[in-house]
Amino acid sequence: ELRYKEDIFGVWAAIEEPVMKVIHKLNVMDLIKYEYASVGTHPKAFSPLFHQTILGLINEDFDQCGLKELLHLWQTYRNHKRVRFHTKIFKVIMDKAEEFIGEDPKVLAQILYSYVNCRPKRHARREEGLLDNEEQESGKVVERFFPLLIKLIPKMELPELVHTSLAFLMLKPMNYHDLILKLERAILKKKDAFDAFSYVNIVYAFSKMEKGNATGTDAFWEEMDKQFYKFQGQLDDLELSRVLYAFANRDSMSEKMRDEVLLPYTRKNMLKLDYAVLHNIVFCLLYQNIEEEEIWKDFVRNISYQKYRVPILYYYPLHIARKMLKDKYPKWNFYHFDIVAMEAERYLVLTRRQDDYKRDPFNFEMCAWFRNVFELNVNPVVEFQNTVMIDFAVFPNNIAIMLQKEFDTLPFTSRPTPMYKLRLKILQDAGWYIININQKEFKELGVNREQWFKEQLDKAMEERPYNDHVDMVRSAENLIQELYERISVIESEEKADEFLELIKKGDFSALKNYKLPNFEEISAQITDPDDFAPPE
Repeated sequence: ELRYKEDIFGVWAAIEEPVMKVIHKLNVMDLIKYEYASVGTHPKAFSPLFHQTILGLINEDFDQCGLKELLHLWQTYRNHKRVRFHTKIFKVIMDKAEEFIGEDPKVLAQILYSYVNCRPKRHARREEGLLDNEEQESGKVVERFFPLLIKLIPKMELPELVHTSLAFLMLKPMNYHDLILKLERAILKKKDAFDAFSYVNIVYAFSKMEKGNATGTDAFWEEMDKQFYKFQGQLDDLELSRVLYAFANRDSMSEKMRDEVLLPYTRKNMLKLDYAVLHNIVFCLLYQNIEEEEIWKDFVRNISYQKYRVPILYYYPLHIARKMLKDKYPKWNFYHFDIVAMEAERYLVLTRRQDDYKRDPFNFEMCAWFRNVFELNVNPVVEFQNTVMIDFAVFPNNIAIMLQKEFDTLPFTSRPTPMYKLRLKILQDAGWYIININQKEFKELGVNREQWFKEQLDKAMEERPYNDHVDMVRSAENLIQELYERISVIESEEKADEFLELIKKGDFSALKNYKLPNFEEISAQITDPDDFAPPE
C-alpha cells in the first residue's frame, strides 16, 4: 500500500520527467491515456503540475475531440470531483448524436453504456450545480435517443444488446413499452448465442428496468426460464441470486424453479450467504410466501453470526422478514440479530418517502374525493411499523385503503407487483381490513365509481364497526409495542424498560427524551392519556 501513497521508488517521477518535455506535442488521446493511467491511485501518482498541465491542454483542444476521445475523457474523469467535464461532454453528444452514431448500433450502445457508468452521482451533481437530477437527465437521454433506438436495436448483436439492457436498467425508462418490446424481440432472436454472462445480465436488467419493476412480456420470461437450466451450473452465488430474484420480482417463478432450485439452494446455503446474496434470496422467499421454519431459523442465525453490520443498502427485505418472523414466532431470540442490524434500523425511516407520496396527483385527488363525497376522515400516507406505507388509513377501524397505481402493476399485465402484494399481506396479517383500488380499473368505472366504493366501504365498516374503547386499547398496545422495540434497537433494552415504566406512570412528556427518528409522527397518536390503555 505504501508504494501507492508515495512514489518511494521514483517510478512515476521517471515517467513524468521525459513526458513533460514533449507534452505540448501530444494529441488529446495520448494526454487522456496518461491521465487515465494515474487516476486509479490515491493520492494521484503524477505531480499536481503534471495534472494541471494535462487538464489545461485537454480544455484547449476540447472542441476538436471526436466521439472516441469524448468517451475516453468521460471514463477518465467520471469520479473526479473538481473537474466539470460531464456537462460539456453530455451537451456535445446530445447535439451531435446522429453525426456520431450514423447507422452503427455498436456506437449507440457504447454511448448509452458510457453515459450511465460515467454520469455524476447525486452528491457530485450538487457540488457541480447541475440543475437536473439523475432521473430528469435520464428522461432527456431516452427521449433524445428514442428514434435511433427504435431503428437500430433490431440490428444489434448480442454484446450490444447486453450493454443496452444494462443501460436501460440504470436509465429506468417508464412507459416506453414499444422500446422494451423491440429490445426483447432482438434478444430472443439471439437466444442461441447466449452464454452465462449475457444471460445473467439480460435477466437481471429486465428484473428492475422500469423504475425497480420487472418488465417484459410473459413469453419473454417463459423463454428465459427455459434458458436458465443451460447455465445453472455455471453461476456463482451472486449471479444465481440475481436470476432467482428476477423471476420472483416478475412473478414468473415456476414451481419447478422454486422447488428444484430456490428451496434446495436456500436450505443448503442460507447460513453462509453474504449480505448482497441474502438481499436477493430473502426477497425471493418473501415474494414466494415460503414459510419453512428451518429456513427462517437459519436466516436469523446468519444475520446473528455476521462479522459486519448490515449495510442499509441491503437491509429492507431483512427488516420485513424480521418483522414478520417476530409476529409469527414471538419466542425466538432476536437479540444478536438486532445488534447486527442496529445501524441499518436506525436509518431506515420510511417517513422520508411521505413527501413523494403526497406529491402524487392521484393521491391528492383521491384524498379530496374521500373527504368531500363520503365525508370519510382518512389519514393519508401512514407509516405502519416502519415497514410499509398505507395510502389512506381510517382510524380507529383499522381500514387501509390501498391504491394499486401503474407503478404497482407489472408492465404488460394487469397483475400487481410482488412488492405490492407483500405490502397487502403484511397489513392483513397485522389485522387491517384492506380496500384495494386499482387505479386503471377505477378510472374505467366512470360514473359508477361512487357506487362501487360505497359498497366496498359499507362492507368494511360492517366488518370493522367503530368501537372507541376496544380500538383505542388495540391501537395503544400496538403503539407501545412499536415504541418499545424501536427504543431497544436504537438505544438499549434498559432505555426501553425505562420507557415502559414511564408509560405505566402516565408520564407521556418524557417520550421526547428518546431518539426516535419519527417521534413526532408516532407520538402524535397519543391524544388523551385517559384513553391510552397500556398493557400489564
